Amino acid sequence: MAGRGRPKKAKTKVEQPKVETKIEHTEVKVEQPKPEINIDELVAQKVAEILAKQKVEEMLKSSSEDKVKPTAETQKPARLKPSQAIRRRKFVPDTTIVRLEQSIEGKFIIADTRGSNYFIEMNGYSDSTTMSFKDLKNYHGKHHSFLNRGKLKIMDVIDEDGGVEFEDVIQDLNLQGVYNDETKISPLDIEYYLLEEESLTEFSTKVRNSKEILETIIEVSTIFYAKGEFNDNNKMDVIRQVSGNYELFKSKSMPSNVHKVSPEHDVLI
Repeated sequence: MAGRGRPKKAKTKVEQPKVETKIEHTEVKVEQPKPEINIDELVAQKVAEILAKQKVEEMLKSSSEDKVKPTAETQKPARLKPSQAIRRRKFVPDTTIVRLEQSIEGKFIIADTRGSNYFIEMNGYSDSTTMSFKDLKNYHGKHHSFLNRGKLKIMDVIDEDGGVEFEDVIQDLNLQGVYNDETKISPLDIEYYLLEEESLTEFSTKVRNSKEILETIIEVSTIFYAKGEFNDNNKMDVIRQVSGNYELFKSKSMPSNVHKVSPEHDVLI
């Protein structure tokens, strides 16, 4: 057709991309000065925390034990097997050496009745000697009163092999009641109870229970009284009452009723 040409193309508008400008603000941090650390306060605080924790743990433990602890009414005594309750008697070789000490004044002779096997002489309080267990057992069998009454006391046991102990010798000689009875005074402890023990009640009780060795206690007390080392009037009164002799400790000499023993005859003279 006349007048018609090709249609004109529409102009396309090209949009320019927008460029956003972002300005970042950088903050400048100013460091503040650090506070000073007080070491002593920190240590004290830590210690307090540890102690507080321990106290709480102890309270919890105590509370737990109280819950499971049986009362006196419900608690039953432990039963031991016969083999556990009885201490096995150990064999003491004849060659074991035993050290003895004299607990009385004067001369003391330990001799075989035949005078051929052994002859030992001691010369006063605290003098000591040694014997083989064979000889001591033989002597004790014939003169048992000297060890039973504490006039001779066993101080130590010497065994080269280390297998024999003090208790073994005591048990073999049947002296457990003399040395191991906690209600009495052992011959080893006479000096202690006279010079060191502070409880008058305990002293009085044990002296009254120790009548087998009372004569030895009296003699030891007079020995130290004569030296000026035993001067406790209360203990003196106990000994006077138990012995029935109210003339004790009134002079520095040995009282007339304290008899010495004759080792040769095993009798009082």
